[in-house]
Amino acid sequence: MVQLAPLTEEALVPKAVAEALGVSERPGEPLADTLAGVVEDRRLLLVLDNCEHLLDASAHLVDALLDSCPRLQIMATSREPLGVEGEIRWLVPPLSVPEQGRTTPLSGELESYESVRLFVERARGRDPSFFLSPQNTLAVAEICSRLEGIPLAIELAAARVGTLSLEQISQRLEDSLKLLTGGTKTQMPKQRTLRGGIGLEL
Repeated sequence: MVQLAPLTEEALVPKAVAEALGVSERPGEPLADTLAGVVEDRRLLLVLDNCEHLLDASAHLVDALLDSCPRLQIMATSREPLGVEGEIRWLVPPLSVPEQGRTTPLSGELESYESVRLFVERARGRDPSFFLSPQNTLAVAEICSRLEGIPLAIELAAARVGTLSLEQISQRLEDSLKLLTGGTKTQMPKQRTLRGGIGLEL
């Protein structure tokens, strides 16, 4: 598993993969060649997470590794396809969410939404006594709606249950979204989106 989200330079992609695999650089040899030599005939699943801001470097490395390593499989998460030969794309749609701006929903009605069920399940992992009640349904609905049904974002928000109140989580999300709608044009697109920045203010 290689987390690419923290990286800002294309040249760091092979280094991140090498670090994850415990591969050291060899003097005078391109790191992609070193990786291919080490992986070679190993049966391996390599997961590259969040490739969209480093598409060219990710695509070149993936192409080189797949050409040299017949038993290697690579799964890449990205909002854009890598565009390499043999790529198979799976769209992961967001979870269903309650409509924003509605009156306080009933807990039974809320449980029909996938995003709410995920939030409650993960919140119970943090606080086993957590349950939907007339007092918290509106806050839960607002959190799931603001997070647009994005599973990872919902899990990150639910991880704060027990540390912050639901109202505090919702408020911090609102502040984050205000922050993320601004910013300079030179920021990476990933940093200007809800998906890229949702954990910043939590």
